[in-house]
Amino acid sequence: MARCTQCRTEVDQSERGRPRRYCSRSCQARAYRARRAAPPPG
Repeated sequence: MARCTQCRTEVDQSERGRPRRYCSRSCQARAYRARRAAPPPG
């Protein structure tokens, strides 16, 4: 079982398709905001 990349809770994976990275839309949005707030590399 995989874990959410944001909050580390377990995420159920379906048999087909792309693996889920987040447990919910709120974790997905939180990760997006964290990426946007990070300084640009270089």
